[in-house]
Amino acid sequence: MVHLYENNSISPSLFPSPARVAFIVFFSLFSPLHKKKRGNMSTATQTKKYSKAFRSRATMIEMLGDRGYVLPNDTPRPASLDEFKHNLTLSTTNEILYDSCTLVGQHKDNGPSDIIVVFFDGEEKINTIKIRGYWMKAAEQNARSMIIVHVGHVNPAARKFAVELARNEEKPIKTQFFDQDDVVINITKHELVPTHEPLTQAQADEVLANHNVQLAQLPRILLRDPQVQYFGLERGRVVKITRSSETAGQYVTYRQVV
Repeated sequence: MVHLYENNSISPSLFPSPARVAFIVFFSLFSPLHKKKRGNMSTATQTKKYSKAFRSRATMIEMLGDRGYVLPNDTPRPASLDEFKHNLTLSTTNEILYDSCTLVGQHKDNGPSDIIVVFFDGEEKINTIKIRGYWMKAAEQNARSMIIVHVGHVNPAARKFAVELARNEEKPIKTQFFDQDDVVINITKHELVPTHEPLTQAQADEVLANHNVQLAQLPRILLRDPQVQYFGLERGRVVKITRSSETAGQYVTYRQVV
């Protein structure tokens, strides 16, 4: 008869009893050291959550400004993460007050006829019910368009419903979605990204006339390009792109949004 422990030189002590295993598991989960470690991880996660919300909201404020929208003077504009936590989180639970993060902008040239609302959503999923809720809030502001900055997943049905609401006969409101991770940093401020400047229709017509070309002859930039998304451009718009070169200095190209 072969004895497992003797022939394999394995001590029975290496195989703890069920009671010993239960004790080890209990101690590892509920010891003060483990609780402290879990608490530190939770704090780090919460800080990261605050930082993303703060930075993405700052990017959206810059985005609205670059699109020509002006925010009311009483709009909260925290200059630091601590100020953000003080003004836009609930002190009792430390939860972010996403509703209070909402931004409402009025275009400096078009006035009350061109209002945009930016909503911030911290839920894991966004469905058609939430889209309708945001649409109703934007309609109350007489908005022409709205942006939803989301942490979680936007399901296809919700995106389709947003397209339908843009065609609503009573109150058409165009919706644009941004994943929070995509707007934590303002891509237009990156030193390696060339300057993109959307042209007005008059400016575009002048450029085409000066170069004796048609719009269709210009190089293309896709509608899904991050820069096009940032400025909220539509097909047919013209973008002036200025690049820096060590040898040629600055050179300019023009592209049509397709």
